[in-house]
Formats: sequence, C-alpha cells, structure tokens
Amino acid sequence: AVGGVIELLKELAPPEITDPIEERFRQDEKDILSVVQSLRMINTVPAVTMEVVSGYGEIWSAQTLYAYLKTKGVPCDWIDAREILVVKGDSSGLGEKGAASTGGVVPLWAETASRMANWWNTVGKENGFLDLDYTTTSPIVVITGFV
Repeated sequence: AVGGVIELLKELAPPEITDPIEERFRQDEKDILSVVQSLRMINTVPAVTMEVVSGYGEIWSAQTLYAYLKTKGVPCDWIDAREILVVKGDSSGLGEKGAASTGGVVPLWAETASRMANWWNTVGKENGFLDLDYTTTSPIVVITGFV
C-alpha cells in the first residue's frame, strides 16, 4: 500500500518536496508493521487499533495534497490534527496522539486554540504566512480529519 502512495506522490511533485514526505511514509509503514506483528501475538484487533491504523490513510492523503499544492506555488502546509486538537473522553481521560476514538469526546478548546496559535506563530511564520497580503492570496493549511 505504501509503495502505491509513494509512487503517486512522486508523480505529483519533485524530490525536494517528496523526499521528506516519503521518509515519513516509510517510518509510518514500519510503525504499522510493528502494530500488526503485535496483534498477531495477542490474536485480537482492538477497535482503537483499527482506527489508528486506518487513520494513516488520512495523514498520507493530507501530505499528498500538500505536496501537490506546493508544486502549484500555493503557500501551504499540512497539520496532523492529533498534534493540535485535544479532547477529553467520557471514560479514558485526555486524548493523546493516536487516540482515535471519537465517541463521547469533548474538545478542550482553550488547549486546542493554544496549540493552533503556537503552530501559526512558529510553523506558519516560518512558511511566510504572516507576511502574505491577504487581499490577494491566502495560505492553505491541509488538516487531517481523522482524529
């Protein structure tokens, strides 16, 4: 599966854009393989594990769209929503990266807003988003939807 995604990525954008993304995809592939090997040992697949593994498709899609937009000269970046959005679940405490269950969760807006502001003032600033003339152009931030 990863090979096909990387092949598509390389059709869309040059190596200076795709190389770091391909590196992340290959690391994700190793992580997924580790999870699958662990599941083989316990002979069961918890629902949250399925959600985490299937969530990689969303993450890869966001990065692929980001790569394409970069080739078109669009000021852009991508965000893994798990790095920004913080939720509190009914029974499992605070959501963490990789905690994909969406049932019974409440966003913690203050913490989420703080993380987004931090991203905007660091990564957004590095990308020149703060210097754009918003009357003529706007950045596009591709954010994963599978949290």
